[in-house]
Amino acid sequence: MTGAALDGPAASYLRAVAFAEAAAAADNRRHAIAAAPAQGKRTTAATAAASATKRPAAPSRHPSVDASQLVVQDDVPLAPLPQEPRVSMWQPVLDLLTGPGQSVLVPGAWHTGLRMAAHKAKKASDGAVVYRVAKVSDTQARVWRVL
Repeated sequence: MTGAALDGPAASYLRAVAFAEAAAAADNRRHAIAAAPAQGKRTTAATAAASATKRPAAPSRHPSVDASQLVVQDDVPLAPLPQEPRVSMWQPVLDLLTGPGQSVLVPGAWHTGLRMAAHKAKKASDGAVVYRVAKVSDTQARVWRVL
């Protein structure tokens, strides 16, 4: 009776048999795992095979440090922090645009950096100065001063 739906006692019996077979198979798997001699650990042959396929470790980027060669000093004053604010490398490009409606054509590689600088300039001026940066071709971008 393949393909036909069973009702009544025959269907109940078949479901019970299928459940019992699945439970027995799961129980057999559980016993097979518990009886494994290595208990989840690799054997020496498996470990050797796995280590043969691993990539070698990358060399360290830092030279080895010998802490016994370092000299500890007391009462050395802290270096002063710079007092002037740091200027973005993109600020001179934005400073070229002195009024709304002006624009400048720049290399396309500058697009992302100028967008970030324009966003920071807008935040710093509370929206009084707004720039728009867009790619106009594959190799060029344009910066507009909107406000």
